[in-house]
Amino acid sequence: MDALFRVVTDRATDAMCIFDEKGTIVYANAACASIFGTPRADLVSVTIGAILSPDQAAQRLRYLQHVVSTGETVRSEARLNFPTGTRWLAGEYSPLPTAPDGSRLVLLVARDITEQKRAESDMRDSAEERDLLYRAGEQLGRTLDLSTIFTIMRSLIAERMDCDVLYLSNFAPSTRLITCLFAWQDGQPMDISAFPPVPLAPEGKGTQSIAIRTGKSILLADYNAQRQTSRKSYYVDEKGQVTDQDPPPEDPNIPRSALIVPLKLGQEVRGVIQIFSYRLNAYSDQDLRILEAI
Repeated sequence: MDALFRVVTDRATDAMCIFDEKGTIVYANAACASIFGTPRADLVSVTIGAILSPDQAAQRLRYLQHVVSTGETVRSEARLNFPTGTRWLAGEYSPLPTAPDGSRLVLLVARDITEQKRAESDMRDSAEERDLLYRAGEQLGRTLDLSTIFTIMRSLIAERMDCDVLYLSNFAPSTRLITCLFAWQDGQPMDISAFPPVPLAPEGKGTQSIAIRTGKSILLADYNAQRQTSRKSYYVDEKGQVTDQDPPPEDPNIPRSALIVPLKLGQEVRGVIQIFSYRLNAYSDQDLRILEAI
């Protein structure tokens, strides 16, 4: 019977694992070893705390102890971090007969539902995106005043993603100059009268210039690393003054990640919209698509 059990469980697509009440693995099938990213032979006698983070392991241990003490089955869905990556698992913890040595055992049967959760997340994002774009079209269609249009755009963008700083610039192909039309920082519009025109940077240099030359949007997880390629860059200090001096590295209110989207008239780039976050890695590909659509 023991051999038959192992044959059946090893052919199962769901992960199957037997724990004792202390969270030590007694048995794991092939699917379980695949999820954990550890050979089956190395899993036996390993504790759950050696596989998961302390918080995640503590919660699983509470499940095991509840099953042992009450005889009740526990079901859960959780996003867990394994050596193989992050996965969503739907698990069922069930009591097993007491082992010959007196150990109280629990069977975990877990199904990988990562793709299902990803599809659900994509559907939610799509619904939010459609709602945002509908409201953008509705509100922007009510006015021709540029300042009002820019303010509405900024408000809609800030609903969906970080927007600590926003710049909207015009590019004149005849002079090859980039001129700021609208700027917003920390929830307030900025006086752009002191913002100097910026010349188009050489090929492969600058952030706005790359977007203008290629006509392609840019997602920068670390904006300052890319900014170092600019021939000339400017910084707005805490007093709202424009300076070409680098901000102090300890300043918490400096752009650390960015989305940069070219604005086109036909096939020709005539401007750029840039949004920034004070956090590193603040933006996703979904954020970039939404900004492009607006």
